[in-house]
Amino acid sequence: MVTAHIREEIVDKAEEELFDCLLVKPVIPSILFNSIIDVFNEEGLNHADKSETSLQINLDCSILLVEDNEINQQVAAEILRGFGCQVEVTDNGQKAIDIIKEKQVNQFYDLILMDLHMPVLDGYEATGEIRKTYSFDQLPIISMTADAVSDVENRVLACGMNDYITKPIDPDELVLTIQKWIKTKSKKKITNLQRETRPTLKNSEILSEINIDGLNIHEGLKHLQGNEKLYIKLLNKFKTEHKEDISKLTSLYEEGLEEDAFRLVHTLKGVSGNLGAERLFSAAVVLEHAIKEGSSDLYNQSLNLFKKEFFIIMTGLEKVHFLEELSIKEETTEEKLGDSEFMDLMVELSDYIKNQQPRECSLVFEKLSAVKLSEDRSRCIDQLVTMVSKYKFREASIFLNSILSV
Repeated sequence: MVTAHIREEIVDKAEEELFDCLLVKPVIPSILFNSIIDVFNEEGLNHADKSETSLQINLDCSILLVEDNEINQQVAAEILRGFGCQVEVTDNGQKAIDIIKEKQVNQFYDLILMDLHMPVLDGYEATGEIRKTYSFDQLPIISMTADAVSDVENRVLACGMNDYITKPIDPDELVLTIQKWIKTKSKKKITNLQRETRPTLKNSEILSEINIDGLNIHEGLKHLQGNEKLYIKLLNKFKTEHKEDISKLTSLYEEGLEEDAFRLVHTLKGVSGNLGAERLFSAAVVLEHAIKEGSSDLYNQSLNLFKKEFFIIMTGLEKVHFLEELSIKEETTEEKLGDSEFMDLMVELSDYIKNQQPRECSLVFEKLSAVKLSEDRSRCIDQLVTMVSKYKFREASIFLNSILSV
């Protein structure tokens, strides 16, 4: 059933009686696709196949990710690093501009991924400022948006962005869009990459205990390349950091701060989509539209549906008592690298740098990213990643020798 009517009694009747699925207009393509698949397959999609993306390529490029929400940051960064990208993250457009002013950016980054709705300076304004220095070809900018495509496409292109991808982020769409815009020299570096199998939590036994109405765990895992540990961490972060969002939203709207209310709903829309909370995502789409239209009646109706789906997810997460315990345990038991193991990897990396082997260097960097390093060592590795990504092997070799000689 597809309807633009969102009164709660209609929703309840549709769910309880004649219909296999209820879609609320405006319909999001990814939600429509998944709903059709679920209707024709009682067991849903083959989730084992969906948790990992089908593409196996190494982009081997450096990206500046501009996104204000931490959960969305981690989802995007996880996908990008899985495809061999080096990622630097900042949380608003003004900070992105400041970073660009400090560096010769087109020598540090191959591309910018830019959220549209952010505090301080949004993606549209930030892109306009960046385009005063760097052209369309010099520094590609791709927007990440949870807006409807019909609303955003013309405006995104008009402000100077090269392209856009939609939230929730689809890993295949993201990597193919990036591949389309990175420089020719980078395209030649794209190679087949067999990624390591993600560590699982005892054959997903823990995730199987999470049974929350409206939460599609397998869809959430798809956005994280099947990384179950990170998914659990993000669910707990959503529970702890967003639990007061309904009261914040109502206060903002009642105080006449519609723009701030819109931004909050927009953030929740992107987060819920990335985590696989599909019904909450759809309710956020409708509520966002109501705020934009400025209709109090439509807002109140939309808010009721949104609150219902929000509290279903939050109540479900509150009942999963081990979520917080697992997240804390994961942080406190993170594997540390001893001095001898660290130096062994540095020696190995030194050989690859001398022989100008970027792929092998990337594999060492991937090993280092999976363990806890001191702040000084992390800084050194970040500098080496930047040098190697720009093929500055001589500079990287000199810098690494200074580390090994200490």
